[in-house]
Amino acid sequence: MKTAGNRDPGRHAHEAWLMPGSYDFYVATSDRDVMRHIDELIRQRGFIGVADTAGRMHYMVDARDGINRGVHRILTVAAERANERADRVHPDPLMLHEVVEASLLGAGISQRLRGYAVLRYLLLQTAVDESRLRPLGKGLYPLAAKYYRITTTQVERAIRYAAADAGLEMSNMELIGHLHSDVMQRLRERMDQGRQELPAAAP
Repeated sequence: MKTAGNRDPGRHAHEAWLMPGSYDFYVATSDRDVMRHIDELIRQRGFIGVADTAGRMHYMVDARDGINRGVHRILTVAAERANERADRVHPDPLMLHEVVEASLLGAGISQRLRGYAVLRYLLLQTAVDESRLRPLGKGLYPLAAKYYRITTTQVERAIRYAAADAGLEMSNMELIGHLHSDVMQRLRERMDQGRQELPAAAP
């Protein structure tokens, strides 16, 4: 069975951060189904990537049509990932702090709450390294817990309370994902604006 991640746009506005592209889910009920789906996917591009729980990608490359073709596919994947890293947003620290605070205030998160400070710290971390978004419990929460010298349970509770105080009916994962998406959008807009305002180079 295959299902794509098409959602009703009016259902939950906060789910928009989950839609950078299309999501496909393949439900396998046997080993044969697993192998068939993997074979279908790997034949489409010559490789398949799988993320582990730490967000690291692992690639299986199809070399059934020759080792040279396999090597070419490895180099192609490596080049694509390098280009993706080059395209990432690299803001200056001051701009990043301003954008994160604007996003939090725009979402109605109260500055008087511990959850505001925790979310600000986490959003600064994810803006620099997006892979930290997954998984929250093993990656981001311990970072904030260590920084603020509290437990991961207190981190989770502080975020949940801040969301409830702002009237946001979201899980912590949804809230952080939504805010991260908003931060990145604001950053790109600020950086694009800055590039447009740069004076033209002298001839």
